[in-house]
Amino acid sequence: MSDVFDDDLMKELGLDPSEFQEGVVAKTQPKSGAGTQPGMPKPQVPPTGVAKPAPAMPRPQASAPQPKQTATVPPRAPAPLPKSIKDAPPVPPQSQAKKISNEIPVQMAAVLAKKTMRLSEILTLNVGEVLEFKKQPNEPLDLVANGKLVAKAELVVVDGKLGVRIVKLVR
Repeated sequence: MSDVFDDDLMKELGLDPSEFQEGVVAKTQPKSGAGTQPGMPKPQVPPTGVAKPAPAMPRPQASAPQPKQTATVPPRAPAPLPKSIKDAPPVPPQSQAKKISNEIPVQMAAVLAKKTMRLSEILTLNVGEVLEFKKQPNEPLDLVANGKLVAKAELVVVDGKLGVRIVKLVR
């Protein structure tokens, strides 16, 4: 049953996942006498905010109108507010994933120019030869991250070392 319902989503809606699942089982299997009686009182004991979603959830699974399920759940979400920070839902794992993804190394390259040459021309290159490119000295360079163009930049010298100044971001 836990595969069908997201426990974190249930907690955000103020529902106890185990009680909700028992309620769903009780509503969907009314003929088994021993199984329905223990499952039925548990959804009825908590506040009405917990008991009412139980009947709403199994019906859309058995029938096609799932939009009705979506329409009944959002009004229930803001009803119970946590009394303390301990009762508040945990921080979503997306923020943690974002922190981790910010640590991924990205290969950056400043591309001065590109030229296509035949293999025979490359094999005849010697030390001291100059390759001419069509790019003008004042044209911006391509700043590439993992093979994708991210910005246009100009070549600068900082403390005797080459660098690039971003002129335009490419989104």
